[in-house]
Amino acid sequence: MARPKVEFWLNTNKPDEQWLLEQIPILKANNQFSRFVRDGLTFCIQLQELKLDVASVYHLLVDLRNGNTDRLFALFPHVRTMFEQGRVNGWTGVETPPRVPFGTLQLPQAAATEAELDLEAIGEDFLDFIS
Repeated sequence: MARPKVEFWLNTNKPDEQWLLEQIPILKANNQFSRFVRDGLTFCIQLQELKLDVASVYHLLVDLRNGNTDRLFALFPHVRTMFEQGRVNGWTGVETPPRVPFGTLQLPQAAATEAELDLEAIGEDFLDFIS
């Protein structure tokens, strides 16, 4: 089948899942539901491959949007040093950093094959991704 259908269950006793259920008709009305599901699954799988917890990244994004970098610096201590030195991938904060297309965020090949992750590379890639 060229277009398989996938079903999943939501537990309306959980407030987060009830909220999701309420959002589905809105997304469908705007022809966004399938794209959101595909993008969400892709994003979660990529985070898992990077050994990052989805909830932690969500809270990190909320904090960053609110101007709070505490969680960023707790997850990636080396990034604090980079900010203090005024360098993030050579970006000074004056010019707009280049955009990273969705789905292209990857670890450097060497780090992807090692048991230990290169947290500096992940932190830099993440900063590029959210900019």
